Amino acid sequence: MKTLQENNAFTRLCTKHKIQAKHIIEIVEKTFNIQYMSVNEQEVALVRTLAIAVGEDYAVVIGQYFDAIHQSEVKSIVITDQMFTDCFMIEDCVIPQYKKWSGKIEIKDDFVLSIQAGGGMMSTPRVFLDRPQDYEGYEIAILNNSQGLFVNLNEIDSSINTTMGQVSGYLSVEKILEIGNKFIRMLNDGWEVQYA
Repeated sequence: MKTLQENNAFTRLCTKHKIQAKHIIEIVEKTFNIQYMSVNEQEVALVRTLAIAVGEDYAVVIGQYFDAIHQSEVKSIVITDQMFTDCFMIEDCVIPQYKKWSGKIEIKDDFVLSIQAGGGMMSTPRVFLDRPQDYEGYEIAILNNSQGLFVNLNEIDSSINTTMGQVSGYLSVEKILEIGNKFIRMLNDGWEVQYA
């Protein structure tokens, strides 16, 4: 059963249903003669057992399992310094002192890391500079594009100061990359996104 204990897709699915994968694996090991089963048959036994344990229709849970497999096959992105540098565009404003640099880095599953610097932003300094790389600190938020919701940044990194968990400011490039990449790892591990 070692292969199934290392099955990240099944582990993520169990996390989604708030049940430990090892408990389902133990039940399957006690119930079936798994040494005579193929890996595919073992997967079916796992998913059926999970469906029964959580009181869901098997067809729904097997669909969720295939989704989890697909997600594990998608190459996980890593946000780099170059992506950070390349994402910015000038955003003009009717009031010149609020002119700013605005950047967006797309993250899997319809999320966007929003980065801003300039007039009126929580950036260091709080004025418009010639290049986005000239700032010492930036304002960030992570948004779910399709739902229009802010991800709770406090759930990702409790060491940063936020405005209602939605926006954090005065962050270095290194800290922004750390937060963005930690969020991606959490998504890959099946974290249920918390919104602010």
